[in-house]
Amino acid sequence: LQAVPGAALGRASTSPLITRNTPPDATMLTRLMNTSKPKAWSGNPGSGLLDSAFRQGAGMIDIVAAATTKQFVVPAKISAGESDAGPTVKRLTVRNDAAVPVTYALGHEAGVATTGNVRTTSTAWTIGGSFNAPATVSFSAPTVTVPAKGMATVDVTIAANAGLVNQGMYGGYITLTPQGGGATSLIVPYAGFKGDYQSIQVLNPGTNGFPWLATQNGSSYTRCAAPAGCSYTMATAATRPYVLYHLAHYARYLKLEALDHGTGQSKGVIAEGDYLSRSASPGNFFTLSWNGTTTEGVQPNGVYRFRLSVLKAQGDANNAAHWETWDSLPVIVARPN
Repeated sequence: LQAVPGAALGRASTSPLITRNTPPDATMLTRLMNTSKPKAWSGNPGSGLLDSAFRQGAGMIDIVAAATTKQFVVPAKISAGESDAGPTVKRLTVRNDAAVPVTYALGHEAGVATTGNVRTTSTAWTIGGSFNAPATVSFSAPTVTVPAKGMATVDVTIAANAGLVNQGMYGGYITLTPQGGGATSLIVPYAGFKGDYQSIQVLNPGTNGFPWLATQNGSSYTRCAAPAGCSYTMATAATRPYVLYHLAHYARYLKLEALDHGTGQSKGVIAEGDYLSRSASPGNFFTLSWNGTTTEGVQPNGVYRFRLSVLKAQGDANNAAHWETWDSLPVIVARPN
């Protein structure tokens, strides 16, 4: 105890120090995940399949086990990424705070695999299907022995099931089962994507054939369908051009720019944004309007076109295949003299 200068002495009080086994805050989340109990697939509890790790996480929390365990493993979860990059290899580090060594047998329980979200109506997304398509999971050794007050490592390799549909999701739970008493059973949930993640179309037509070049009419919009484009005086919100677009997936980056229609030269950026969410439903859309100004200033009367560019989720900006673009019909800026 440290004396506080100038403090008056008073009546002694009971110390709030906790002497029982209390895990550090930094490892509590790990312990909560390691000791959770995965539950059966809600779609068919009698199937014998566990629910997906990407749906239920690590499972049902067991607070007593998390608070009293003397063992834990990091990482507490594994993001396997896209299978096009090849099998995922991770090193698991098991820590044992007990006074005796423990030996764990390594195993794996698969969760149900699914397709990605699909449109069922104009207002709903849903999972397109569920499958028993377990990943192949292997270890550098069948068991790992962790010394008393020490740590040990083991490598795990995870490969997507070759029969799972492309753009499907898979996952499961790596299990560490103690051989003998005195140790806690542990799990590490994992999840991955089958195929190329950047193959998901982001700028999707939705239910209305987006993107649109459009004009606002009160609370609705009229699509410009004339091959020669549409003319805008830019005087009010109702006489300015709009872009309506639908995002069927998340976008790392989105940019709308104005191009000279004749030369294709960029006349500056109209709007841009990072880490954008998808449209709320297959019929929903986002809007962007143009008042005639870009990052290069006010643009004069003339003929332009819009270019909407989207960088896919986790995309590489230097990889052209990770971008989607849309060019509008001609945008004729015709302010009155």
